[in-house]
Amino acid sequence: MEIIQIQNTDLQLIEANRCRTFRALLQPLTAQVIWDDIRAHQRKRVIIICNTVSQSQALYKDLEALDFDFELNITLLHSRFLPEHRAAKESDLKEKFAQNWKLHDIGACEVLISTQVIEAGINITCEVMHVQLCPMNSLLQRAGRCARFAGEHGEVFVYRSIDVNQENI
Repeated sequence: MEIIQIQNTDLQLIEANRCRTFRALLQPLTAQVIWDDIRAHQRKRVIIICNTVSQSQALYKDLEALDFDFELNITLLHSRFLPEHRAAKESDLKEKFAQNWKLHDIGACEVLISTQVIEAGINITCEVMHVQLCPMNSLLQRAGRCARFAGEHGEVFVYRSIDVNQENI
């Protein structure tokens, strides 16, 4: 292991002009809550992180089942994908949720529904994140994917529970 010293100037650059707002919500996380937020705020990059694969799969199916009045691209990522499929999805996500996505945005809203597999090792960002309540170290790792880069502003909504269609689990 190598110890890396971080200078104060490095820390200032890391945190330069970046802001995340956290909100704890009592209502359960549902596909309709996500859709209502996307529509009301004209979101373009949204990440949802569930604690289990089955919850992420069910939420994905619930969101896909809703009627959209604009283009919504939904990606599901969890640990049960074969390594080559997961690698392809991660590569695609690195483009869609890249640092300068606003410069190349084509109008569609990109939504990622995932589990803790994105907590570390994938360099992506979003403007809003919906997460299920989890241990603090996981919450901080997850939030690190929202407003990740200088000049970005983001919101992190933390939900106590997820309410999904039980037929989808």
